[in-house]
Amino acid sequence: MSTQKTIRRVQEYLDRYGYFDTLDYAKGKLDSPTRAAINRLRRQKRLAEPQAALESAADGLDSVIEAITRSRCGHPDLDNGVAFSLNCRWPKGTARLTFAFENHSRHMPADTAHNALRRAFQTWSNLPALPFQFEETNSEDSDIVVAWRPSADPDFFMGPGGGINPVAHADFPPACSSHIGPGRPLHFDDEGHLWADGPLNDALDLETVAVHEIGHLLGLRHSSVAGSVVREDVQPGAIRRALHSDDVFGITALYST
Repeated sequence: MSTQKTIRRVQEYLDRYGYFDTLDYAKGKLDSPTRAAINRLRRQKRLAEPQAALESAADGLDSVIEAITRSRCGHPDLDNGVAFSLNCRWPKGTARLTFAFENHSRHMPADTAHNALRRAFQTWSNLPALPFQFEETNSEDSDIVVAWRPSADPDFFMGPGGGINPVAHADFPPACSSHIGPGRPLHFDDEGHLWADGPLNDALDLETVAVHEIGHLLGLRHSSVAGSVVREDVQPGAIRRALHSDDVFGITALYST
């Protein structure tokens, strides 16, 4: 890949996931806004700083290229270059949130896929700070609709970018929602990624990704803390089902009265 194409690929990722604080940057060039955005990405992903200043596209970008090709959630990490971990919450007085299954993954039996989601919802329900419980229904009017979709599905969050399709997406609570219509979506890409119930080298653990996306449904944004379930990237074979203290702190801060 040419130097210019490499920089454009990095810029697409930086733009899509919120690392630029301006749209005034030169495409295919390592200008000042691009350098600043790369530095934000390094801090967010805790990448090692290059030993020398970036004088050209090839200097010190190996770790950046590796980072932007990891499987990840479709939501941005920053908002115009500004990091944040909280978004908004479900209204006070919410006694329960209902969820329903639209279908199941073609990579596993329905019961296996649905049970992984049920465990993920229960993980968050176990938090004392959460003032409501999740309840499964068969209603089309459920608060949350779980579905496995093709990569090109028009509802898939912002589509592909930075050379990679996101593995999943979920909407935020109603006050910050980008979704039109009933039922916040919790969608998994069932075409571009393989799913498993457990650690398989070439597949993503469904429960791990589900716990992450439910964090967004509750109002959390991405965390830069290693081990947090709402950290943006996930690797095949990795298991990250247990809530980190950073996740617990976020929910407590968001829902405490």
